[in-house]
Amino acid sequence: YDTVRTMYGVGETTAAQLMAEIGDVRRFPRRSSIVGFAGVDPAVDQSGKHDAKSTPTTKRGSPHLRKTLYQIVCTYLRKAPEDEPVYQFLDRNRAEGKPYFVYMTAAQNKFLRIYYARVKECLEAFDAQQNSTQVKLTANSIPAGDTSFLQPVLLCPFQSRKFCGTFFFSAIDFCLQD
Repeated sequence: YDTVRTMYGVGETTAAQLMAEIGDVRRFPRRSSIVGFAGVDPAVDQSGKHDAKSTPTTKRGSPHLRKTLYQIVCTYLRKAPEDEPVYQFLDRNRAEGKPYFVYMTAAQNKFLRIYYARVKECLEAFDAQQNSTQVKLTANSIPAGDTSFLQPVLLCPFQSRKFCGTFFFSAIDFCLQD
């Protein structure tokens, strides 16, 4: 939430809306996948020698997500932050004379790609931190000597051998009672 909240144009409500509509970004293999999910990618209109120059967006995804993205891009237009890459992209497209809908959709696309990169980087760093913490706990949890009763428990979050063994055996008892 904090990573999303620090992005320009995202407030408390829009951060929650983005996260609720998109969910876990790790389920998207590429940044183009999340753009397609949101439905802000241009449709393909070509066949043989015919290749359309202007096509509408696909609108495949959630209309709520598209509305949230539109609100964020409108914030960029109102505030005009010169140092933000999304606004620079938006302003460049606007200066080229592109229609309103075209540059707004392109800016939504750009914002979503940046969102994907930042959130995925944050989640990967969090996962790496969690894995290193679990490895430390495992190394500290297993005492020297006989640890055969702990073998089924790969990652024991408890520091005490006695408590860890009690936890393991009570879990077995619970399973056997069912």
